[in-house]
Amino acid sequence: MLRGLFSFTMALAVLTALLAFGCKGDDGGGGVLLSGDPDSPAIDAVKDFDSGDRLSMAEITEADNGARAVRTKVEIEFPMDATVGEVNALLESFDALITSMLEDVNLIVVRIPDPESLDGLDAMVAQLEADPIVDSVRKLFMPEPLQLPNNYTLGTPNIDHHLAVRAAAAWNAKAALQKSFAKPPLLIVLDAFGDGPPNGDFDLNSVPTEFAAGSPDPHGYHILGIITGKHGGGPSNRGLVTGMYPGTLDLYAVDVLTGIEDATVENLIVIRSRIANRPVVVNASLGETAHCPDPLDCLEDYARSWMKKVRRSVYETGTTGPASLENNFLFLAAAGNVGQGYPTRDAVYSGRFQMAGLFHTLSTKEGVSLDNLNNTLVTGQKIPFFADPDQPFILETDASDIAVGAVLKQKAEGDGK
Repeated sequence: MLRGLFSFTMALAVLTALLAFGCKGDDGGGGVLLSGDPDSPAIDAVKDFDSGDRLSMAEITEADNGARAVRTKVEIEFPMDATVGEVNALLESFDALITSMLEDVNLIVVRIPDPESLDGLDAMVAQLEADPIVDSVRKLFMPEPLQLPNNYTLGTPNIDHHLAVRAAAAWNAKAALQKSFAKPPLLIVLDAFGDGPPNGDFDLNSVPTEFAAGSPDPHGYHILGIITGKHGGGPSNRGLVTGMYPGTLDLYAVDVLTGIEDATVENLIVIRSRIANRPVVVNASLGETAHCPDPLDCLEDYARSWMKKVRRSVYETGTTGPASLENNFLFLAAAGNVGQGYPTRDAVYSGRFQMAGLFHTLSTKEGVSLDNLNNTLVTGQKIPFFADPDQPFILETDASDIAVGAVLKQKAEGDGK
């Protein structure tokens, strides 16, 4: 949701400056080592940084459970008392380089030599974890797009997501929404696109290089249409919806079809929210049900890592604070149930973002209870009730000095809701 290309140019300039300031050496754009006195704390040397290094299909292996595992990158957690020299020595011993990291966060995404197989990757992870300078190693996966199930029977597939999020009342409140922001928020959308930049059906500013081409997935464009679709668009899913935001938005797209693995997706959200200089709204239809078939087996670690990246230096306190980025962005996470044993999986178990916002028993590795992230809203569709045109509807209305709203309801059979 940036206004014009000026802010995008400034963002790129900031990222370039960070690269020059905080890092040294590279292999032609693939990664860097930490800069600074070898005896200085590594935590002081990590900066907001993304090298732009992306993955090819040849670097990804589909596991038996369907998860798309990355062989050539891992995320390493180093101790808070580690030095620059110790971290760099570790990386050099494995011929590894940092491709993404965040200021004040002791997690670094590193590119490693291709072990050629998942068994080889497991062996390399074990070697890394045996080093005293490593607290933990996280294997990385390609994000999994999520989708809400159908909840209509009236032949309206082009507005299914509008129905799922009960958006009809919001259309009536556009005047109020226009008055809510002195400057329109930046929109960050994490989804699958793959068909190049958005066309004229959308009221937004975007950067064409952020989109993959040649592997189209309609879901990301459908989501953009729900948010920013123009009146009178084309006859596609993206064109037939009407956007919920009443004006032009600046978009930063994270197209998962460009070869971005999960940890770098997290880092890009944080970096963009820090340099936006405006409110930021993040929409994510991503999860990890394939490589976390038992949510409690691995999702808690992913949720903790995400919370550490958002809360930074106050993470260990278990709650938010001035250093946390929770006030920088609003995170809207789908808990889509299609392909996830719908409707048996609760929203909280859909992925790391959803768990960080909803799970009430998370704690740090030291046992400190973690408050949920307070900037996260989760949209799910657990109860499969459909509107019945032969049964009565209930119309609820409301109004203020600047807008009116209405909600159309129907009681579900059986439980009276």
